Amino acid sequence: MAVGRIHKALTLLLVTGPAAGLAVASALLWDHAVNLSDVVMGTVFYLITGFGVTVGYHRLFTHRGFTPQRVL
Repeated sequence: MAVGRIHKALTLLLVTGPAAGLAVASALLWDHAVNLSDVVMGTVFYLITGFGVTVGYHRLFTHRGFTPQRVL
């Protein structure tokens, strides 16, 4: 019973820890090393990468949903 709780707590820490660290670091460095354009660019690149991985890996390798060109 206790092992299950430890695993859940560790999983929660591993999932939320990086986002919490990024939020704290961004708040502490705001207007010194981080500004609004950095946040916007980071968000846009994160979304582009996420969609690329979703389409590329998931649809191609799981569903064989499309056939990419050789260049891709």
